Parts: sequence; C-alpha cells; structure tokens
Amino acid sequence: MVLQHFLPKLPTVLIGVVAAIIATTVFSLEAKGVAVVGVLLRGLPSFTIPRVGWSDVLPLIGGALGIALVALADTISSRPLSLSARARKSTPRWWGWEPPTWLPVCSRASL
Repeated sequence: MVLQHFLPKLPTVLIGVVAAIIATTVFSLEAKGVAVVGVLLRGLPSFTIPRVGWSDVLPLIGGALGIALVALADTISSRPLSLSARARKSTPRWWGWEPPTWLPVCSRASL
C-alpha cells in the first residue's frame, strides 16, 4: 500500500509477489517452517464437462440466487444513470433520483 501511494503507476501487487518469492528463496524461509505453495502444474487443464449430481443442486441454486441478487441491486442502483434524456424527463421524483441542475437536457424546470 505504501508503494502504491508513492508509485501509483507501477503494478504494486506484482512487485509484492516477486519480492515475496525473492525473500523466500534468499532467506530459505521454507526450511525455517514458513508454508509455501510449492510446485505449480504447468500448462492448461484438460477440458472436461463437470458432472453435477442432485446433491450439488442446492449449493448451486444458493450461489445463483446470490449472483442474481447482486446483479439486481447493481441494475437498480445504476438505472437512473443509464436512462436516455427523454426517459429522464418523465422519470418521477419518487424514484429518489433528481437530475442535476447543470445538465441542460433535463433541468429541474423541465420535470
């Protein structure tokens, strides 16, 4: 976070990962008991179609409903910003959205 503050254009997360790899190697941290990931597999995994049983349906439905709820909340919160100028003029104020006064297309007087 400090590096990102002083050098905002650099990929600080990548720099942190490389620094951790170098520190683990230089100081032999694995031999001193620090847990490391180990060797990673090379290449892409093979393509397979996942087998979904009936026991997996309930957790999948829970996750799907969670994703749908987040998408709905995102859509509702950003809807007034995506309306056309014509729709903004007819949008009632009870939506909790009022057009800004600096926007000439839909000034407060035209509502």
